[in-house]
Parts: sequence; C-alpha cells; structure tokens
Amino acid sequence: VPRLIVIRSFDVNKPGQDVTSLQGGVAGGSILQGVLRVGDEVEVRPGIVTKKEGPDGSTSVVCSPIFSKISSLYAEGNDLQYAVPGGLIGVGTRIDPTLTRADRLVGQVLGLRGKL
Repeated sequence: VPRLIVIRSFDVNKPGQDVTSLQGGVAGGSILQGVLRVGDEVEVRPGIVTKKEGPDGSTSVVCSPIFSKISSLYAEGNDLQYAVPGGLIGVGTRIDPTLTRADRLVGQVLGLRGKL
C-alpha cells in the first residue's frame, strides 16, 4: 500500500494564466512504501481540517480527506510512469491549486483511495 509523506506542496500555475491551461496542485515528498502510478486514485489525509461548533457550545474538529487522481510524477527532472520508495517525488494531482499553494499540505499523508 503506497504512502507518501508530503514535505512540500505548491501551485505550478502562473498569475494571469489562461483558464484552459490551468494545472492541478503538486505535492512533493518521499514515498515510505508501495508504488505510485500515473492515473492512480489517491486521497490526502487528514485533508481539510475545520472546527465545528455544536448546539451546546462545544467545539469538535472535523477532518475531510481530499480525493484526487495522479496526473504526473516527477523525480530529478524526469517524467515518471511510476514511483518507488527512495528519493524525492513530485506528484502532480488534480487537487484545487489553492489547497496546495504555499505548503498548505505539509505533514499530510498521500495514499491510495480507501487504503489510508
């Protein structure tokens, strides 16, 4: 079961870029185990963390995982079809770039959908 710890995340789109050529966010990190392939359905956990206030005034933390698909894999400037443990891997996803901008996914875990 593949598992990647996110060390960096960023948006590769330039300001003012045409809407038709926008790309999803990129997560960079090291694969701890397993193999990631282009086209795999993945999830990022814990994902989006929000505080929810109950009717009695108590607050609870709600985590909603982010689901996506791998659109590209990069290592050392090379385009990959699959990635194995060892070294740093850039995972191009279809995640909304605003969620990956400015290292917002750092510390989260990326893995196959339903397997984390």
